Amino acid sequence: MCYSVTIITNIEGNMLNTTQVKDLIRTRFGGSLTQAYLNKCYSNKKEIADKRNMAFAVDGDVYKGVDLTALAKEIGCKRIRLHTAFLRGMQSGAWLRLQHVYYNK
Repeated sequence: MCYSVTIITNIEGNMLNTTQVKDLIRTRFGGSLTQAYLNKCYSNKKEIADKRNMAFAVDGDVYKGVDLTALAKEIGCKRIRLHTAFLRGMQSGAWLRLQHVYYNK
């Protein structure tokens, strides 16, 4: 089983909220997006109220030529990781994980 991780760290940039990030990923990489997951962020065992972690089940082939640094700057999240994984129904499945995305209710 192959396993590769691409890590991009970004602290500066615009802060798009979770809804805007979902729309951005869907419009830019439309056909490859299957599901989006959202969970809470914690620091020192305390919840960060205005940040969320996001994960998208995507087709990894679509992201081979993508500049993840530019994507991180555009979104304004802390870190982007692309994990290759076996996902049912996808030839080259991957998880696109975004950490510390801005969240407002």
